[in-house]
Amino acid sequence: MSNSDSSRERQRAELDEELVAYLDGELSAEQNQLVEQRLGSDPVYRERLRELEKTWDLLDELPTGEPTQSFTQSTLELVLNEDTRLQLNKQRKPWTLPLRVLAFSAMPLALFGSAFAATRYWQNQPYRKLLQDLPVIENVDMFTKVEDLRFLELLEQEGLFGDGIGGLGQ
Repeated sequence: MSNSDSSRERQRAELDEELVAYLDGELSAEQNQLVEQRLGSDPVYRERLRELEKTWDLLDELPTGEPTQSFTQSTLELVLNEDTRLQLNKQRKPWTLPLRVLAFSAMPLALFGSAFAATRYWQNQPYRKLLQDLPVIENVDMFTKVEDLRFLELLEQEGLFGDGIGGLGQ
């Protein structure tokens, strides 16, 4: 549906709503006067009022049915079930308020904690490589005495360094 079609539909719905309120006597005296002025000057508006009046008259001619006992019973049961559900909700409310307060007060703490953790992580990011290479840095004097890197790799493969010195084979 195009914009102009939807605009026309919206205008027609507003027009119908105003005319139905006029027919039902739901308008104020001022609104009534405005509708009557428009009816006097706008033939399309008058025609729509006539159509709605015909519809109203046809509704009066429809037979009215009496509700059956089962319909009445099921309606009453639905109303009672709804009333019972509302009563149960009212009974549960005393503990829901403190729970909501707790949730809303915990939310800023959680946000603060996550912001703090993220900040700490990014602040320490430059030092992570240094921490990883710390065993080599601590033993740099020992490594400078060895002239061949291949020799150190062979010692690492033999497991002679253990956990005290790491990072050679990586």
